[in-house]
Amino acid sequence: MTENNVIFDFDLTIGRLVTDWAEWRKAVWELVKTFDSSSTYGLEQITHASQNDLILKYGPVFKKDLDEVNEKLESSSIDSFVPNDKVVAFIQSTDKNLYLWPSNSHPTVSKYLKPLGIEKKFQAIVTREQVSLLKPDPEGFSLIHNSINALHDYVLVGDSQSDATAALNAGMRFVHVDSF
Repeated sequence: MTENNVIFDFDLTIGRLVTDWAEWRKAVWELVKTFDSSSTYGLEQITHASQNDLILKYGPVFKKDLDEVNEKLESSSIDSFVPNDKVVAFIQSTDKNLYLWPSNSHPTVSKYLKPLGIEKKFQAIVTREQVSLLKPDPEGFSLIHNSINALHDYVLVGDSQSDATAALNAGMRFVHVDSF
């Protein structure tokens, strides 16, 4: 990897949060119904991109409520965390500048990074509470990018199409965690 600035996603990249994400989507769907009882969103349509559509449609009050629902569900329904040993070993041993850009809440990320001893390895951790829009929107990258560094000196390591599109939207390279 030639880039000096490595940005990681969290869930399914640094490790796997063991939970029933269908229950999470159900709670988000219930929140959507409180803003628009005639909404036609189905559970399977609750993705990062559709959350952004809903945030744009319903505004900052919806985003605040969405973040609260997300944090409550993450704190109460995650059963465990299974680290990706290869990624964790890289984070522990590299001298590259590391950043974290998850779609999870800060309490969740911190809870599972601390026992691994890698939380302090990240120069910045940009969680969902810090941005108006989630990946694939590149807003989170603007909180990481230092104009001294060229875009080609950054790489985003993640697991999803949302991560890949966020990297593309931000103008940097994407590496799927399975190829890392």
